[in-house]
Amino acid sequence: MLREGRTRFLQGLIEEQRKEMEKGAPARRTMIGVLLTLQNEDPEACPDQLIRTLCIVSMSNNHSISTRKQFFLRKFLNKIRSRLKFECVHRARGFWN
Repeated sequence: MLREGRTRFLQGLIEEQRKEMEKGAPARRTMIGVLLTLQNEDPEACPDQLIRTLCIVSMSNNHSISTRKQFFLRKFLNKIRSRLKFECVHRARGFWN
């Protein structure tokens, strides 16, 4: 029951940010905004379920992210960003169709 409520709440936050972005508003500099920007570039790399999971992880430990979690979250996001840049460059050069 708690899990379902948390999922609905987080999905509501995601949908709210997505609607703002669809209206032309720039993505907010929040974790959800950044992840939705990545999702627009590659939907399979960053589905809503992953965004919700990362939000749950970030809210653990009394709403503060430990240094270790920050490190792994930053590393994960940098890996996704690097992969997307790599694919965009190679598509532009005609390596991938």
